[in-house]
Amino acid sequence: GSVSAAADRLGGEAHEETFWAALRDHALPFFADPRPLWRLSLPLGTGLVAFPGEVVIDWAGAQVWLKSDAGEETIRHIAHASRGYATCCTPGIASEPFHPMPDGLLQLHRNLKQQLDPRGILNPGRMAATL
Repeated sequence: GSVSAAADRLGGEAHEETFWAALRDHALPFFADPRPLWRLSLPLGTGLVAFPGEVVIDWAGAQVWLKSDAGEETIRHIAHASRGYATCCTPGIASEPFHPMPDGLLQLHRNLKQQLDPRGILNPGRMAATL
C-alpha cells in the first residue's frame, strides 16, 4: 500500500530488484552522465521540485540524485528553500563538498573536532574548509 501511495504521489516507474542494487552501487546509466553529481537530502513530503538537470529520486523523495551543470549557488539554494541540503559528489566542482553549516553548528563542529582531533590530522577541510 505505501509503495502504491508513493508511486501515485511521485510518479515514476516500477523496477526490478536489480535496479536498487545498481542504484546503491551507482551503476545505473544515470551515473555515467559526465555532468557533476549532487546528492540532495530533503524532508519527506517536500513534493516535487523543479531541478535543473536529470534526477533519480530515492527514499520516497527524501534523497535526490541530481546530474546538473547548474552552479553550486543555484543547487544549494533549491535545497535550502526546500529545507534540505546538497552535497556535491564530484570533486573540484563546489567550494566545499558539504552544504555550508550555519555559524552555530559550525562552531559546535569546531569544538567537537578540537576535542577529538586536537592536532587537526583527521580529514582536514573535509566537512568544511575551516575544520
